[in-house]
Amino acid sequence: MHEMGTVMYVIRAVNEVCEQNKLSKVASVTLEIGEVSGIIPEYIQNFWHWAVTKEKCLRDAELIIEPIKAVTRCGNCGKTYETVKYAKVCPHCGSENTWLETGNEYNIKEIAYDRWGAVQMSQDLADAGFTIVPFGQGFKDMSPPTKELMKLVLEGRIAHGGNAPLRWMMDNIYVRTDPAGNIKPDKEKSTERIDGAVATIMALDRAIRHQGSDESVYDSRGLLFV
Repeated sequence: MHEMGTVMYVIRAVNEVCEQNKLSKVASVTLEIGEVSGIIPEYIQNFWHWAVTKEKCLRDAELIIEPIKAVTRCGNCGKTYETVKYAKVCPHCGSENTWLETGNEYNIKEIAYDRWGAVQMSQDLADAGFTIVPFGQGFKDMSPPTKELMKLVLEGRIAHGGNAPLRWMMDNIYVRTDPAGNIKPDKEKSTERIDGAVATIMALDRAIRHQGSDESVYDSRGLLFV
């Protein structure tokens, strides 16, 4: 769901530029994204086309995505090479003592996790400097975002780019309802794995909670408006 967050931040930033410079119309916006950042350009475009229809200044604006080349450096020979083409093994000397220099420009703001059996993992992530957020799997935490996801799907506002594993997991879900009308995915009664669907629900909840925040993980990212 970080593609949606990226689009909403860009729109907010461009609107501020329009107000400051008294612009009535923007022709295009160019966004630089790391080649191996994990952000899927097709998802960004889908969210963009939906979101800009609601913005006067950006209604017909084109989104241009420019990838930041992924480059890896070898610690043995000191040379650089294309990460996507050769992965971890240096094509110059065959060493695996390599590290990514550019192309992964994407900052993780926080990580939401299921508390069950995650004591060591959460400690490791915290020690690594990540902001971690425990996320309960009961009706209290899961019902609001589950209902919101259902609403977005029924309104045709979810773009998943034909992601086969996610579609499969969504088909596997059994939804449990309590006497108060709260709902949540039921792992025990679901036919197969639903981890991706549950993670989507958790991510949606965190995205909703951060709406309206003045801070963004993209404040230090390469955004270019043209």
